[in-house]
Amino acid sequence: MALTEEEFQQRVAELALHASAADNFLLAGGKALQAHGLSGRPTQDIDLFTNQHDLEKFELATDAVVSSLRHEGYNVVENLRNPGFARLEAVDEGTGMKVEIDLGIDWRSDSDGVLLPIGGVLSKDDVVASKTLALFGRAYARDLIDFDSILRSGLYDLPGLFVLAQEHDPGFDPRYFADALKAASRHGYREVMRYGLSLEQWQTITDRMVKIADDIMREL
Repeated sequence: MALTEEEFQQRVAELALHASAADNFLLAGGKALQAHGLSGRPTQDIDLFTNQHDLEKFELATDAVVSSLRHEGYNVVENLRNPGFARLEAVDEGTGMKVEIDLGIDWRSDSDGVLLPIGGVLSKDDVVASKTLALFGRAYARDLIDFDSILRSGLYDLPGLFVLAQEHDPGFDPRYFADALKAASRHGYREVMRYGLSLEQWQTITDRMVKIADDIMREL
C-alpha cells in the first residue's frame, strides 16, 4: 500500500535523523512541533539542526543523509550546499511525492534534545523558542498558526515564551513582536488554505493574535 504524504515525510525524517544522529542533528521546525504534539499543521519541509560547529563533520553528515535516502530508493536532489547549510529534496519517483530537507547549524539550550518515536528532536522549550523567533523575524502565516497552537496547548503563556525567546536571541523585543503578530495576521486566506484551515478558523486565529498584540502594546 502506498504511503500517504504524511507517512512519506515521516519516513524521510526518520531516515535522515538516523543517518545524522552521530553528529547531534535533531529534528526542528514544524515537524518538531508535531512530534511534541503541539501542532497538527501540515508541513512542506523537514528541518535538521546540529549544534556542532564542525564544517567537515557537517559535510559528512549531509553525505550520510543523502546516501541513506538514496539507499531507500528515493531520488535526492542537492538544491543548495554551502558550509554549514544544505537544502536537499527527496523524491519518491513512484508517487511523485517530494519533501525538502534543510540541514543547518544552530544554538540550542538543550544539547541532547529528546528521543521520540521519530528520532532525536529538539526539546520542547527549544522548539517553541525557535517558533516564537521565526514569527518575530519573518511573520509568515504558518508561523502565526504555530504560535497560536503553542498558546492554545496551555503549556506556555506569553511571558514564558518571551523569556525563552530572549534566552535564544537577546535582540528579541516584545514591541516588535507585537508588530510581527499584526503583520502575520494580515496574510490572506489563500495563503493558509493549504494547511487545512477554514476561513472562519483563520479569522479566529488572526482576531486572537491582533488582540494579543494590542495587549502587549498596552502593557509596555
